[in-house]
Amino acid sequence: MKKVLTLGICLISLALSAQNNTVDAGKVNLKTVSGDGFNYTLTTTDGKEQSSYTKDFFKEYGGKYSSSKSGEFTIENLEMLAVSPKPIKAIGKCQDKGEGNFACGMIFLEGIRNITPSDAGFASAQNIMEVFVKQTNSASLAQRTDEAKDLMDDAQKALDKTTKEIEKGESSIKDLEKELEETKKTLAKNKELKTEQQQAVNESSAKFESLNKRLNSK
Repeated sequence: MKKVLTLGICLISLALSAQNNTVDAGKVNLKTVSGDGFNYTLTTTDGKEQSSYTKDFFKEYGGKYSSSKSGEFTIENLEMLAVSPKPIKAIGKCQDKGEGNFACGMIFLEGIRNITPSDAGFASAQNIMEVFVKQTNSASLAQRTDEAKDLMDDAQKALDKTTKEIEKGESSIKDLEKELEETKKTLAKNKELKTEQQQAVNESSAKFESLNKRLNSK
């Protein structure tokens, strides 16, 4: 169990050190649109969880999340006054890179116009994205840590139960061994007693036969 605990701590430490919360401004190439946007990495259990975190975060800005068969997602009617006084739309996509890492890209649109670094709200959009990425990765890591702890606790309980059963079994063996020794002693005494009793039977039988023979001879 010490090895399991150590391994769990190491895995959590590795996850923390490997967590990438950086949001890079740059070109994003999507099927429906390409242009200036943000590239980032989400570290979640799977695509379903990744989509759920994205949907929940941007819902706070009034966004309506939807996804397509191509794997791209759209968030309509976002109210981000720091980015634009008008409702904006976000289009993005995340690709599974394995081991819970998703490489994502997102573009913000004001109408059909791509919001670019030349827009005053672009920096604010990047700040919002950095909060989103950090919050999502931290929440996912916390959830996975809790799940790992639950598994570790269950394993510890199972180990404790087995240990108690072993101790109980060992105690029963000691009791049985003690009982066996007592039984051996009793058996030895009974054997000695049997020998003495057999001798008594033989002597009394011989005496009886002798007296009975004398009685019948008169």
